[in-house]
Amino acid sequence: MIIILEGPDGSGKTTLFKALAKARQYKDTYIDRMFPSDIIYATKYSRGYKQMNDLITSMNSFHTWMKPYYVFVNADSVDMFKSLQDKSETPDYQEIVKDRQTYELFYNDFNYPNKMQIHRSGKTIDYCVKQIIKQIEKYEKGLY
Repeated sequence: MIIILEGPDGSGKTTLFKALAKARQYKDTYIDRMFPSDIIYATKYSRGYKQMNDLITSMNSFHTWMKPYYVFVNADSVDMFKSLQDKSETPDYQEIVKDRQTYELFYNDFNYPNKMQIHRSGKTIDYCVKQIIKQIEKYEKGLY
């Protein structure tokens, strides 16, 4: 199965990615960001209508053939800010707030059934992984 983790910088995608892969015994293919992020950042940096259409066409084709499962990871802006600082980055708090809100809006508008959202703040990695696995297993039962 292909599992795509989406979310803003500092939300915990990589940490979840590693824990989820281990918990699922490395049987899946994991992708850290794909089409939704491409679309979000194309919009953010005004890359143009043609590029946006190309991304949406590619995404729809990919969904038809590969049927991935999306996990949208989000966290409180303060937690993402601290996470990025811990990585020796110099984050802009206002940009973090905007990116977090943009991902949340995109998730709500993303008309694709194989998705879930997890909010990392205040939750352990183990808790988040268990919630994700529960949803993935439901999806797998309906898919195969």
